[in-house]
Amino acid sequence: MGAWGPGPFENDDAMDFIGDLADGPTAELPDRLREALTLPEGYIESPEGAEAIAAAALVAARQGYNPNDPTVSDLLAGHPFNPDEDLRSAAVAAIGRVSGSESELMELWDEAALRDSFEAILTNVKTFL
Repeated sequence: MGAWGPGPFENDDAMDFIGDLADGPTAELPDRLREALTLPEGYIESPEGAEAIAAAALVAARQGYNPNDPTVSDLLAGHPFNPDEDLRSAAVAAIGRVSGSESELMELWDEAALRDSFEAILTNVKTFL
């Protein structure tokens, strides 16, 4: 059974992404985050949306957001980076796209009656960007 919750790191796609980042070189982390935050035009599938939200939350964590996850805290401790304005802007834009009408993730949260919880978490993440 997979992980599924409204937090940025409470799903398998996000945690797989975190694991991949942890296994990679520190110097590549900002570029990998930027890649995850750059979403395709049109409809956003759930895995891409989950990775984008996790990437945005990692950027926010460098600005004071508490990830509330020891695995994520370990990644941040072992892979320091300072997000520039472009990376923070990309994070805000990705949150906007994933919380929009062309997002499978938002459809799933609607079906689970947890959309409000997910949106509240995204709003909190954005306050640190």
